[in-house]
Amino acid sequence: MDTVTFNTTIRTLMRSINLEMAHAMNQNFQPLGLSTSQALVLIELFRRGPTRVCRLSEQMEMPASNISTICNRLEKSGLVRRIRDCQDQRRVHIELTDAAKSLTMAAEERMLKKQQELADYVSPEDKQIIIDGLTKLNDLFHRTRLALTDGGEEEPAQEARRITEGSI
Repeated sequence: MDTVTFNTTIRTLMRSINLEMAHAMNQNFQPLGLSTSQALVLIELFRRGPTRVCRLSEQMEMPASNISTICNRLEKSGLVRRIRDCQDQRRVHIELTDAAKSLTMAAEERMLKKQQELADYVSPEDKQIIIDGLTKLNDLFHRTRLALTDGGEEEPAQEARRITEGSI
């Protein structure tokens, strides 16, 4: 397979997978009155406890500005509150309200149920094939990014070509 076809196929499949996941998650959380992003923030706070927006941003691998916007909406809905640090008033922690805790448990239960339903459609062998393929794709992107940013001995285009052709 030539490089253009390979890259186009990856982009098309990744976009389709992302859209399918977004659709499934939206359907899952919408009955609770939550967007997917809101539900994921609530679940993260439920699992880890009160935290700062910057830390939540790191944990969820989302820009802090996005997390802050989501938290603003959740705060207006009465699901989170901002608490100033007693020792450093500049530091603000986000925590769940009591009202959010039962909603969050319901959201997490719905998410786990949906994940189980999906897993039930896939054989153990296919699960491993999917994980192996996605791991290889992730490694490909990681190594290509490193080659492009680190200025390794090999030209980045040559490194990327060797990776996509399976020479590595």
